[in-house]
Amino acid sequence: MEKKFDVIVSGDSMYPFLQNGEKVKAQVIDPKSVVIGDIIVYCKFEDHLTAHRIIEIMKVGDSRTCFITKGDNNPNKDDYIVHPHQIMGKVIKTNKTGWKIERKLILLLARVTFDDDVKTQICKITDNHTLDWDYIISVASTNKVCTLVFKNLFDLIQEISIPSNIKTDYRCLKLKLGVHNKYIFNQYDLVIETLKKFSISSFPLKGAWLLPHLYKDLSLRSVNDIDCLFHKDDERKLIDAMSSIGYFQGQYDSNENKITKFSREKQIAWKSKMNNLLPFQKITNMPSCPVVIFDFSFALDLSLDQAPIKVMIEESTNELLKKSHFFIHLCCHLYKEAINAIWIMETTDLNIVKFCDIREYLLLMNPQEIGEAIDFSKKYGLEKAVYFTCYYLSLVYCEDYDFILSRYQFDNTDFLYQFGEKDFNETLTWKKDFMDRLFAVNNLDELESRQDFIKNYQTFLKF
Repeated sequence: MEKKFDVIVSGDSMYPFLQNGEKVKAQVIDPKSVVIGDIIVYCKFEDHLTAHRIIEIMKVGDSRTCFITKGDNNPNKDDYIVHPHQIMGKVIKTNKTGWKIERKLILLLARVTFDDDVKTQICKITDNHTLDWDYIISVASTNKVCTLVFKNLFDLIQEISIPSNIKTDYRCLKLKLGVHNKYIFNQYDLVIETLKKFSISSFPLKGAWLLPHLYKDLSLRSVNDIDCLFHKDDERKLIDAMSSIGYFQGQYDSNENKITKFSREKQIAWKSKMNNLLPFQKITNMPSCPVVIFDFSFALDLSLDQAPIKVMIEESTNELLKKSHFFIHLCCHLYKEAINAIWIMETTDLNIVKFCDIREYLLLMNPQEIGEAIDFSKKYGLEKAVYFTCYYLSLVYCEDYDFILSRYQFDNTDFLYQFGEKDFNETLTWKKDFMDRLFAVNNLDELESRQDFIKNYQTFLKF
């Protein structure tokens, strides 16, 4: 019979999955059976148990296996190694039904445009329920909609009672985002001016256009990097242009505060698999923005087909993509990251802000532009990306997108529930439902059966 024991959670390092003061069940296990994504209970010091998630399994010497762990709510991995003899068990608690009301409130607030029905629902929730505000701010932050959610909340219900620490956290994040994004967009202006001097056309994607033109407030959306579209024929000129203003292709080492060049192995692997160039990075003297990153794409997805991009560039005006083409890119980007294991490893496979971007952008499009987007997707084999996006958009926002979905015909729609074909040469079916994946801290548990892939990916990161 499997032995189980109770653990009382102390602290917020595993929030929101484990909450301070909560009693959870753990199961005694063989350390050889644990996989990345498991939450293990281990004895860090004498009489002191810790429950953190495994993020890496490493070999020490010829035979010893050790584990790297991290608290979900901690910014960095733990600075010590866990040895097999320290492992007491594995947490088996799940949160399938928790925070139903909080999740609904987040989705109601994660938008730019509102109708009266949505406003009424928000007021009813805040009036009639005791809410876990720590969970709301934590999950909204993970999904990159925190400042948008709380700004909307305070605008709609000015007298709402929220713990003072939550208000302070929101205001600090809003201020930090505003300063961070202002600096990034100043750099964007510099880059665009430089590219023009080198006769290179580039086109803003995602937040690079949406934040100033749709959200219209630099503090309302996170922008980790600036994404642009360009013609692959301009690659050599682009590298020269970016280096002329201090941008180099490499990875940022936060400990050393320097950019290191990618290894030859990583460069080859990247070029053979990714639809964008290796990122251009530049170190700043801004504490809130230590490095600025530019990401230049030359294809819509991992097929690396450049044909649709050439059409998009040819039909652009004033260095802006047509609305139909911009929408297609948003859908392809969301679909690519949702169904490929690389982004599960990066914990960026799903987040609410991607759906918010597309919902709001669709509201800017007229029926003719939507029709053009549908026709374009059919011409270039992008139907699944648009259908997947709009199908789940309808679940997230409880809105009808049949005016798009009905334009597509598939023999089956199994692709809505599958992932990993490019990673494993076969499709896997999601174990969790969509909403649980959307609100999860990460979806590493979906890769439990693919430990070889995880190890190979970790090796790739170390190149």
